[in-house]
Amino acid sequence: MKKIFLFLSLFTLSFVEALGQAVCTANNTCATAYTLTTSPTCTTSTFNIASCTDEGALGDCTAGTTQNTIWFKFVATAITATVTVVGSAGKDYVLGASSACASATRPTGGTCVNATGAGGTETLNLSALTIGTTYYMSVYESGASASGTGTICVVSLPQNDLCSGAISLTPSANCNPVLGTTYGATDNNETGDCTTGTEKAVWYKFVATSATHEVFVTGSTGFNPVVQVINTCGVSTNPTGGACVNVTGDAGKEVLFLSGLTIGNTYNVQVHDFNGDVAIASNFYICINTPIVPTCGTNPTPTDACASAPLIDNLNSFCGSTGGFTADGTFTGCAAAYSINNNSYFKFVAASSEVTLNFWLTGGGSCGSGIQIALFSGTCGSLTSLACGLNPTGGTGS
Repeated sequence: MKKIFLFLSLFTLSFVEALGQAVCTANNTCATAYTLTTSPTCTTSTFNIASCTDEGALGDCTAGTTQNTIWFKFVATAITATVTVVGSAGKDYVLGASSACASATRPTGGTCVNATGAGGTETLNLSALTIGTTYYMSVYESGASASGTGTICVVSLPQNDLCSGAISLTPSANCNPVLGTTYGATDNNETGDCTTGTEKAVWYKFVATSATHEVFVTGSTGFNPVVQVINTCGVSTNPTGGACVNVTGDAGKEVLFLSGLTIGNTYNVQVHDFNGDVAIASNFYICINTPIVPTCGTNPTPTDACASAPLIDNLNSFCGSTGGFTADGTFTGCAAAYSINNNSYFKFVAASSEVTLNFWLTGGGSCGSGIQIALFSGTCGSLTSLACGLNPTGGTGS
């Protein structure tokens, strides 16, 4: 009978652990703490203090008394986290957090708490965490009970849910896309929010290395990107070209051309899905590009008519003028209705499936009505519209 009883007891403990319940055979000490995974929503793990003992470790919440303590840990994925413990009927738990095992140092908000009674909910709101660092929690029953169950979870919103937690991006001459997500983001109603669509946004920032930069955001399937740039957190001021934009749809590519930037200043970029999607698949790619203003080459002069458009060999050195040209045809398929005055045509052969056309006003004076640019494929007289410019206006260099 003795052997059978021992076998059944071990089987029961193994079965409980297989179901995901933390028991003291595995995490009775800080060094063997049960690992919790942070999530934007409370994903609970069940624990049982049966068979727990008091390790007596520095940093637990027992204050020198003998209590059955169970330990947990998590790796910070953001600068804030909320730890919640809910006791079963008749069980009153005490919860505290430590910055390390055998340490009396606690993260901000990690002081031991027992604010409710039996069956109640205890909460730690941790802040100023270091992303990538492991933090530890001790839990015991205040009535010195030798058994009892409860649940625990760690909720952590994205690091960049607030402007103050913006993720740094480095501008480059060749766009280096970084994968981003709005998974778990919330609507914080911060000053400077872009309110187009349903704002559940994340934030990025960059230090200007040029007076002009481009922000590219491309949505994944089902993600309709909305983008803006503000001068600093907590203000509603945009740099030139940084106002909220959403000209494409799902899986679209939004572009902001920023000018008049102060080199060395930090600018903040906000991204969200127009429909407020915050699911696991709410992904996008973002990069900060540093455009290079070309010098004029020796390409042929564009013509007044589509049929006689010259072939341009190097788009990176093309300079042209609309002066002296007349209207020829109309732009079709564009998002905005443009009035066409002086057209100049040229053509090029695509070397890849995607091309970015940057263009600047280089002549004197101001272009009050805007420079219009449209990209077509096909043959003259039967053209298919592929893309239209955003009709910028301004003086030389814009």
